[in-house]
Amino acid sequence: MKKGFTLLELLIAFLISVLVISAVYSMLNSTINYSIASKEEGLKINTKYNLNRIITEDITSLTDISITKETLFGETSFKLTTMNSIVLNKAVPVTVTYFVEDKKLYRVETNENIGLNEKFELLQNVQKFDVLNFDSNEYKENFTKINILKFIITTNNDSFEVIAGNIKL
Repeated sequence: MKKGFTLLELLIAFLISVLVISAVYSMLNSTINYSIASKEEGLKINTKYNLNRIITEDITSLTDISITKETLFGETSFKLTTMNSIVLNKAVPVTVTYFVEDKKLYRVETNENIGLNEKFELLQNVQKFDVLNFDSNEYKENFTKINILKFIITTNNDSFEVIAGNIKL
């Protein structure tokens, strides 16, 4: 009686081992890819939620109907006065300016009376930024009477639209 394994038995065992290892690797790779995609989607949803919340609070807390749109060196900024101070975390009149610089959307909050001047980065990789006002039955770049504002922000990977209004004005 021979002791040990034949070459054929060793090859079959090796083949089975390779198949099992390949299956385990495939499952682990799929799990890792799913986890990464899930985290990215979660971050995207969180970013949209926070952006929507900040802009909506600014618009619903407007203190007057004037919104100024300025274009300088191809970059557009929007300035408004609101009672939504993120820095002080209370209702204080602040001038808020939204603008894009180096493909990043910023929100600057100022109040000269108390020496407030804070700049926040809201979003990266911004390709397009615009604000429109609902006038009669369509959105236009007419800011004489503010009803409902639509912020349109496009990044490399996504598009955001925040629509909010202040019916008190």
